Amino acid sequence: MLANWGYMPCAEAYPKAKAAAAKALALDDQLAEAHTSLAYATLLYDWDWQGAESRFRHAIELDPNYATAHHFYSIELMAAGRQAEAQAEIGRALELDPLSLIINSVAGWIYYEGRQYDKALQQSQRALELDPTYTPAVLDQGMVYLRTGDYQQAIVQFENARSVAGDQGVVLSYLAQARALAGDRIEARKLLLRIKSTSSVPMISPWDLALIYGALGEKDTAIRLLQRAADEHVGWVVRLGVDPALDSLRTDPRFQSLLQRVRPS
Repeated sequence: MLANWGYMPCAEAYPKAKAAAAKALALDDQLAEAHTSLAYATLLYDWDWQGAESRFRHAIELDPNYATAHHFYSIELMAAGRQAEAQAEIGRALELDPLSLIINSVAGWIYYEGRQYDKALQQSQRALELDPTYTPAVLDQGMVYLRTGDYQQAIVQFENARSVAGDQGVVLSYLAQARALAGDRIEARKLLLRIKSTSSVPMISPWDLALIYGALGEKDTAIRLLQRAADEHVGWVVRLGVDPALDSLRTDPRFQSLLQRVRPS
């Protein structure tokens, strides 16, 4: 989680996660929690899609009522473009833990990645009804507005997230994307400069920077940053095949080559 949220370099966090999970399994190989954690790190760091799926399934066999196993497995299915299966798994996680903020938020995120924007908005609103200040759900709504062209409402959402979470890199990244897509390139570049010049934690990843340059229409820079994100094994590169923010890059042969590297067919 420290890697996913930018609090630790991926090359440091994921191997430590795998080692800890392996140690837990050496003590008790029937731990669904350890199998789930190892599967997630295997997916995000090693891009071992088949191995991760096998381990997720085994975790669910060991403990069908472990909500996080269904939750994390749904993210792999989403990233693989298996939208119906992803919705089924996150739906099961919600049945098991209906008051979980992160599970409610991820349910909306899966709809977003599947381009079901109305459902994504409704689901993220459910998370916000549980906690109006829950930043991931605020960002989720802003992302939906970005994709539907309501850039001003997206800016409002990202400014709301900024008021709660402060000038964190990820929040500023989304705000910069919104400003760029709204045509305010000057403000977008100011935000980009601020992101690059700050040493604040969480860290900003090449993945987040790539999304900004993509919104600015600077495709070459965006693709170079995505390649760097893959080199650094930033976990979210597994979303290359599905993330709507990358649609403008998909026809580029360099992007297709990168996608094949991360998710071989």
